[in-house]
Amino acid sequence: MRSLSQPNNSISRSSNWWRLRRIRSDSCTSRKEKQVRVCKKIEYSMQLNASRIKVLQAQDDLVNSMKDSASKELLGVSIVQKNYKNLLKNVIVQCLLSLKEPSTLLRCRKEDVQLAPSKQNEHDRLCFGGVVLASREGKILFENTLDARLEVVFRKKLPELCKSLLGHIVA
Repeated sequence: MRSLSQPNNSISRSSNWWRLRRIRSDSCTSRKEKQVRVCKKIEYSMQLNASRIKVLQAQDDLVNSMKDSASKELLGVSIVQKNYKNLLKNVIVQCLLSLKEPSTLLRCRKEDVQLAPSKQNEHDRLCFGGVVLASREGKILFENTLDARLEVVFRKKLPELCKSLLGHIVA
């Protein structure tokens, strides 16, 4: 009887061994396939992000070129003395009404000293025109320069600009 059971037992061991080997091989293969799929997804995601960054950079360049163009046009505003003197007067009045301080310090560009009222300091920072008004203690500062106004308008209108130029809203 032993002789009959031994060959059968060795066949079953052998088949179990092959079955285990195949299962291990299949699991190893499926792990490798999964790793390949994950690597492909990561690569695709990286390429997609790189293309998004390129698009965003191009949009940013377009918007910045528009802002630079507007800045260059602002340089021409202070050249026409008659119009600019009236603008400067209105900007100073707006500052005074906003500050509501009894005593203020007015700063303006070196080129605007003869156009502004008598007591003022020259404005250190390079700007296109306008004034900076401060309370005597210097705690309240009202910057009403042309470039500060451009920055405010630009930030306020940026979503509209992007929507009309690029076809979507930028937050």
